[in-house]
Amino acid sequence: MTNITIQEIRAYIALANTLSFTRAAEQLNLSQPALSYKLQQLEEKLGAVLFERSSRRVNMTEAGLKILSNAERLLQDLDHTLAHMQQLCQEDNYRIVITCSEGVAAAMLAPVMTSFEERFPHTSISILDDTDSRVIEHLTSGAAHLGITSYWQDHPDFLYVPVQTDQLYVLFPAGHPLETLEEINLQALAQYDFIGLTRKVTRASWSVSSVPGTASICV
Repeated sequence: MTNITIQEIRAYIALANTLSFTRAAEQLNLSQPALSYKLQQLEEKLGAVLFERSSRRVNMTEAGLKILSNAERLLQDLDHTLAHMQQLCQEDNYRIVITCSEGVAAAMLAPVMTSFEERFPHTSISILDDTDSRVIEHLTSGAAHLGITSYWQDHPDFLYVPVQTDQLYVLFPAGHPLETLEEINLQALAQYDFIGLTRKVTRASWSVSSVPGTASICV
């Protein structure tokens, strides 16, 4: 296969997220013809049409949807690797890399980062946001020094310290057997199949109940 460039991957992801050549081109600081050329090159290299184009709208094809998560993961891993390389090259400054989910980064870390940097001006904080399930991977690889995750599992190399409790929500169709329970715990959920949410959620009638959960910090 002819080499696929990172610029082509970025062009594909930008258009997939915006479904607008105008907005995607602005996002990447490209002209629309340049964006179209990169997407055309990517489609030729993959041997598949990724987008259906018309004068009024842009839609992703089945092939375009299939590779989206892989392309996003590839780009995210590349950005994280480059950030780690930059960290290794900056020997004159201290840097702390914290890995956590995007929600944790916004709710827990953002409010304290400014005051931390004021108190420790020679120490910078980098946030490596990813899914909770990959926090341990980033710590094990050395890409991060500290992790915050809702996954609670024993690990010989890390110490878990509870820092916060939260509410986890269970979504199920109206009329589901869980609706008859006054309280839902993990044991009650264990007998039912788990359905993970994707980017596209079908509209339906839902009931919502909560179960207690705990976030943990691993160091």
